Amino acid sequence: MDGLYERLAGSGYDYGPLFQGLRTAWRDGDMLYAEVRLPEDTEADGFAVHPALLDAALHVRLAAAPDTPDNGLQLPFSWSGVTVHGTGARSLRVRMSLTDGATIGLVGVDAENRPVVTVEALATRPVDPVRLTAGGEQLLSLRWTRLPRVETDRASSTTTLLGEDLFSTGLSPACGDLTELVEGPSVPDTVLACFAADGDADLVAETHRLTGRALELVQRWLAEESTADSRLVVVTRGAVAAASHDDVTDLPAAAVWGLIRSAQSEHPGRFALLDLDSADSGVRPDTAEAPARAIEAAVATLVDGEEPQIVLRGGVPLAARLERSAPASAPASVSASASASASESERRIDPDGTVLITGGTGTLAAHIARHLVTRHGARHLLLLSRRGPDAPGAEELRTELSALGARITVAACDTGDRDALRSVLADVPAEHPLTAVVHAAGVLRDATVANLTADRLGDVLRPKVDAAVYLHELTADADLAAFVLFSSAAGTLGNAGQANYAAANAWLDALAHHRRAQGRPAVSLAWGLWTDASEMTGALGSADVGRLDRTGLAPVSVAEGLALFDAALGADREPHLVPAPLDRATLRRQAVDEEVPALFRELAPRPARRAADEGKSDWAQRFAGASDAEQDELLLDLVRTHIATALGHAAGEAIDPHRALKELGFDSLIAVDFRNRLGTATGLRLPATLAFNHPSAAAVATYLKERLGERGAPDGSAVLAELDRIESALRTASESSRQVFTERLRKLLDQHAEDSQRSGDSAVDAASDARAKDLTSATDDEMFHLIDNELGIA
Repeated sequence: MDGLYERLAGSGYDYGPLFQGLRTAWRDGDMLYAEVRLPEDTEADGFAVHPALLDAALHVRLAAAPDTPDNGLQLPFSWSGVTVHGTGARSLRVRMSLTDGATIGLVGVDAENRPVVTVEALATRPVDPVRLTAGGEQLLSLRWTRLPRVETDRASSTTTLLGEDLFSTGLSPACGDLTELVEGPSVPDTVLACFAADGDADLVAETHRLTGRALELVQRWLAEESTADSRLVVVTRGAVAAASHDDVTDLPAAAVWGLIRSAQSEHPGRFALLDLDSADSGVRPDTAEAPARAIEAAVATLVDGEEPQIVLRGGVPLAARLERSAPASAPASVSASASASASESERRIDPDGTVLITGGTGTLAAHIARHLVTRHGARHLLLLSRRGPDAPGAEELRTELSALGARITVAACDTGDRDALRSVLADVPAEHPLTAVVHAAGVLRDATVANLTADRLGDVLRPKVDAAVYLHELTADADLAAFVLFSSAAGTLGNAGQANYAAANAWLDALAHHRRAQGRPAVSLAWGLWTDASEMTGALGSADVGRLDRTGLAPVSVAEGLALFDAALGADREPHLVPAPLDRATLRRQAVDEEVPALFRELAPRPARRAADEGKSDWAQRFAGASDAEQDELLLDLVRTHIATALGHAAGEAIDPHRALKELGFDSLIAVDFRNRLGTATGLRLPATLAFNHPSAAAVATYLKERLGERGAPDGSAVLAELDRIESALRTASESSRQVFTERLRKLLDQHAEDSQRSGDSAVDAASDARAKDLTSATDDEMFHLIDNELGIA
């Protein structure tokens, strides 16, 4: 049974811990036998037969033939001749007869051989998995859940504040800028940098300025070798809505969050995010309990735990989790207008009003336009795009919708131009006033964060952010029933290679919260990938699609997308939603491998380990116990497997170990994905240039073997890790402690010299006197350099 439920999840049968009751199974011809048990903490009293126990009794059929049929999942359909005797059993012994591929008979008895349930015939039928989940259940929302407070010792803190303390955190010491930091004796483990917009500046200009500044800092941070083992924590205030009714008071900083989320995906462990209470939240730094200590505790959680992003509210740390969306009610403290908006969400679209759709001639917008006409009764559509009537398919779309009885206007307009948009809005006829907005415009200019240029950042922000600002401002007096922002899951998840796109879409999500707090309609839909290729997604290669498939969100079909659109417009919905079905097979595999991103931990908890799984070695342990030849084979197999995964191929056996990675199709984003996957598998911190410095599978495997240590040779990596730990402790130790450490290190070197001399190492004699003189006046850095040389790991 080892790994059975993980395999079944991969085939589409996703069973939670309560239903994973099959323990042993046998086959004898057409007869199957099994033992099933409930988890120890599950009550069986009150049930004739516990439903989880009965369901587990059926799993033996799946264990015997777990592959999913081509025509869908086989699920129970018709029961005949059922007798439930009922004993409150916690376990069953089961005998199952297979009449044919879709009919079974079953007998279940308890531990005393007393009958519990008999079934003469159970017929199964294939079911399309898509039909098993209603649209509303595929709407996910971002919830901020309370974390336990971590107590820290300020005396041992190695945190430095970079630049100005914009939020009066009281943290110290501080450093002027990154140049000053890296030119110092060492870079602290954790560096904080505050980001805040100028509230009096133009919103569009300030969003571009602040995200540009964040990009510049991220790129400089990654370029400095001395920061490789340190973490940069970006600190904001009021950039995140920690609840559905919360306002976002710093919209430009919300875009910074999106950008940093992508940087985190590309460079695990290098960046973290922290948001403080907004200035008008009622929680002031001078009145909140020990603000500096609360911030330090949050930073400790970011650095020592597994949380990449935290918000502090009233000194309480909160972490982000995705969950199934449920209607959200506004608390009593919310204003009357905001409460009314929260309860109504988006109103029914008025057929006599005009619906404006940006990006209106694109593939996705065309689907929405058809749906608004056929499902919502819209009769007046204004479709805006840069090329307007000259866009491919624009005339065909206008003709199609007109035939359905709608009046369609297709106009050329750069919605990122305030004057151009104002002019178009002025032409909306008074008899059909603007009553709904769907902002679906956007462009992709993908690049890794290290290679992202200011131009690429601006190109993506303009159609998303600039246009949304102008739509928000220019429709302030309009009586809108709906203001729908087509965002992307990239802003929530932080997709690798899309820092600019993530920034733009995180800003849209924040705007939805901001409008709701003002009592105005808004919902931001952070879509995943749609199955219909569009102008934006049509150029995606297999590696790109494979990378998106591994996010944990499944592609959205047109039918699903339109159903999710309707569900999101329903009453009492959250302002920021992620409309996408979960890819449970992917999440289950990630949970088994302990690779589930923090956002998905409640949707895909790690399965409980059985006794048979205890003590199993991880990859590093298997490598350490292998022979030299086996190590080579293990490493090459590992590298080729991850090359295939990064490229979107099925298996690694076809990868030529000596062929250049660039010839295989590697680009900078694939190289980052490959590096991160290998780092997770081996436990090594690998350089971003791994795939370019070692340009073939064989070369990468050789490099990894050097890093992991030759079999039988001293474990240099372990020694270096110990030295890193000692060095970190020395940074904050008292002077007396440093003297004790230094003395012990001197004794270590002297002892090593004596041992070498006794073994006939003549080179030690020649250097002995010189070493003694060096050690007398050696600094800590010089001591570490000497140790490196002595141990042969320089």
